[in-house]
Order: sequence, then structure tokens, then C-alpha cells
Amino acid sequence: MLHYIVEEQLPYRVTLIYSNRDRESTAFLDELHDLEQANPNLRLVLTMTDDPSWEGEKRRIDAEFLHDQLGPTCRRSRT
Repeated sequence: MLHYIVEEQLPYRVTLIYSNRDRESTAFLDELHDLEQANPNLRLVLTMTDDPSWEGEKRRIDAEFLHDQLGPTCRRSRT
């Protein structure tokens, strides 16, 4: 889907939140970075939960993580 959005230059704003243990186990990491560079409407949020050399986000994905990354567009269900 991301390739299609980039290739067709569709106006969609997309945030991909992608969690892995470390860079070595992250499928398509270089390709995802390339896609993000090719389209300013694509935002890649990576979190590496067990990579000591990773300088970015290290938390697991939960409601607080989503709120921090997506802001007020991410709301908890009130059921």
C-alpha cells in the first residue's frame, strides 16, 4: 500500500508505527526509510524494544505511546 501511495503521489497522510526488537530483525527497514524520504506525507515511527545502540524510541506500543506519537487524533475507546 505504501508503494502505491508513493508511486501514485496520493495526498494521503500516513503514519506507520513499526515495533521490533532490534534493527537486524526489522524487515524492510531500508525500503521504509526510502519511502518516507520519497513522500513528505508518509511518517515512519520506529521503536526498537531491545537494541542498546538504538537512539530512537524504545517503548512498546500502548495507548500512551500512540497518544505521544499521534497526539489528540488517537483516543481511547469509552466503552
